[in-house]
Amino acid sequence: MNIIALAFNLSMMATVFAYGLRARSDDLNYLFRRPRLLFVSLLAMFVVVPTAALLLAMTLDLPLGAKVAMVALAISPTSPLLPKQERESGGHGSYAVGLSVTVVLLSQLITPGLVVFLGRLMSKPFALDPLAVVELMLVVALLPLIAGMIVRKLLGVGVEQASEPIMRIANIVMLVALVVVLAITLPKVWSFVSVMVVLAFTLYNLAAFAIGDLLGGTQPDHAIVLAFSCANRHPAIPLTIAAASYPGQNFAVAIILCLIVNGIVAKLYLSWRRQQVVALK
Repeated sequence: MNIIALAFNLSMMATVFAYGLRARSDDLNYLFRRPRLLFVSLLAMFVVVPTAALLLAMTLDLPLGAKVAMVALAISPTSPLLPKQERESGGHGSYAVGLSVTVVLLSQLITPGLVVFLGRLMSKPFALDPLAVVELMLVVALLPLIAGMIVRKLLGVGVEQASEPIMRIANIVMLVALVVVLAITLPKVWSFVSVMVVLAFTLYNLAAFAIGDLLGGTQPDHAIVLAFSCANRHPAIPLTIAAASYPGQNFAVAIILCLIVNGIVAKLYLSWRRQQVVALK
């Protein structure tokens, strides 16, 4: 599993580096030129969604793994792979990149604080040192992003052409790592499945997409970006939190099951969004 984790993180680092190569000043400044949208985006991702996850965890009769998986996912930053998915789904390109970069930068402060605060609200505080979260985000996301931007600055816009093959290779590595993880954990996933757990994960993902879509405003391409950003989080952070806080328990199973449900809900959300676009025409 250590080799799989290494492959996963290297894939993330390569993807973020590629985004750095492609990052334009308009993308990076998009949210900071729109302070209201920036505030609403961060409010949705790091206040409203974690609150919904915490309410579900405290209200429903769930195994510990399901509770920790939901809350840990809700306080994690977005996946660096997300902007491409958001653009392909009809989201605003500059908003997608700008929000992803902003979250990477601000999560150095926000995520560790949420780890401490929400951990105290649960039956057992998260044992993870907040500095460990900062270190992981620095290595996996922030430093590769800065490195990519520096390379672009030194070599010029022509270096953008290298970003596509880098992202393609990174995606292949990510896919292989995910297939291996699924092959290893699938039997345990099925044993973990129950009506209440699937219901809880479905409600959590529905709530995350709905919160992002609603707070994203009336502009559909903004709503799509915020909906995906609220619902799709970086799995490395919750895995680290769970392993440090509750050693000896396999929380990867719960997190993977939640991500599987997320994929199903995402398809339903996109289908609904496309129907809305057709209706407006």
